[in-house]
Amino acid sequence: SERLLGEVAGCSDGWRVLVSLHRVSGLRQTCFDNGEFHFSRLAPLPASAGRSYPALIRDEVEKVRRYLNSRQPGMPAQPLHIHFLLAGDLLQELQTGLVEQESVHYHFFDLMPEDSPRDPAQTPFSDRYFVQQLLKLRPENDYASAADRRWFFLRRLRAGVAAAGCILLIGSACCSALTCFNGMALKRKTDAAGAQVSKYAAEHELARARLPQTPVAAADLKQAVMMANRLAQFRTTPLAMVSVLSRSLDRFPVVQLSKLKWVVAERQEMTHRDTPAQAAPQLVAEVPGAAEPALQAAVLHARIEPFNGNLREAMDLVDQFAEDLRANERVRVVSVLTMPLDVSSAAALQGSTQAVRHEARFSLRVVLEQAGET
Repeated sequence: SERLLGEVAGCSDGWRVLVSLHRVSGLRQTCFDNGEFHFSRLAPLPASAGRSYPALIRDEVEKVRRYLNSRQPGMPAQPLHIHFLLAGDLLQELQTGLVEQESVHYHFFDLMPEDSPRDPAQTPFSDRYFVQQLLKLRPENDYASAADRRWFFLRRLRAGVAAAGCILLIGSACCSALTCFNGMALKRKTDAAGAQVSKYAAEHELARARLPQTPVAAADLKQAVMMANRLAQFRTTPLAMVSVLSRSLDRFPVVQLSKLKWVVAERQEMTHRDTPAQAAPQLVAEVPGAAEPALQAAVLHARIEPFNGNLREAMDLVDQFAEDLRANERVRVVSVLTMPLDVSSAAALQGSTQAVRHEARFSLRVVLEQAGET
């Protein structure tokens, strides 16, 4: 409005009223005090007023003049400048009907310049002129303040949260569907694997039922096979010693074997040493032209089971077991290393008559001739 006042009046000092007529809203009166906007008054004009527009405009202008005079009764009189933005016959009628006074000056601005051709359809309304002046203005940059951007930020944040929620919901649904499909696939694989396990278990049971019954456990058979494979790597094996000991153990079932140490040595080494532990174990491998060892010896650690606590019977049983081994023609030497009770002159005898021993252990040394020797 201030820019429009400078365009119309050429100056902005004092009290000035800008009067314009609009087709829809009616009569607009805008008041300025030294170029600053003071107030604006809109007076609707009846559409049926027709030729009575000049009289209505004069009445409305007079109301504004009286209002301004009432606002400054004690102040020195200042002239009031009233500018009319009209065109056509209405502007001419106002020029002839309004008489300037000392306190009121009237200015008429013709919306249609004199050098432009007269348009018979020209109307007194100033809407077109306002639009033209508005289009000439270049709007200034008006940036939003932090308070204004706060609500925009909250709106964007709400939209972002809603979008993130939708994405998470869709992602969760996809992951759930994928997990469900994987679970179904794993369930089918599990059922197929279970069917195969059942099939193989039935075939295994059928094959096991066809196997002959063995007097020993499968674990013992496995251990025996592993030992046989290990011993097969050497030229000399303890089969002869085990065969001799097995015959005597069969005749004395109460004698239980705990540990067996077996070595192979030359004849002169075995002659000058008392125990196989003292002779270096020489497990001779398959070497062409190698001399066959002469003797093999073993230290037998055993126990009597069940044992009734009678040490005399236990010692007699050990002597009988040793005599049974000596009766074998392949056995060269059988010597008792330890008895269930040490009765040598160097041993210290102590104990209680009430004490009951629950085991009887002893050890023997057996020297065996190799096959083919006398």
